[in-house]
Amino acid sequence: MQPYEFLSKSALADATGFVDVVKETLQHKKFPNVFAIGDCTNLPTSKTAAAVAGSNSILVRNLINVMDGKSDNVPKVYFLLFRKETS
Repeated sequence: MQPYEFLSKSALADATGFVDVVKETLQHKKFPNVFAIGDCTNLPTSKTAAAVAGSNSILVRNLINVMDGKSDNVPKVYFLLFRKETS
């Protein structure tokens, strides 16, 4: 799978073009208010719905911690939701 073009050209991407996250938290390595899940991440997992489903609990737990002020220096959490259109 190729990375999404708009992400690969952004500051969120690593050298491979995928969003650069810490695998244990799904939090971006440079931007602490950014979290990512699924096909857009640089995680060493398959790019499937099953892989995303396995990461859901990690993402939810960390977003709740951030919103409850239990994480350091994270001012806001923004959500960017998109899906790739298929023919």
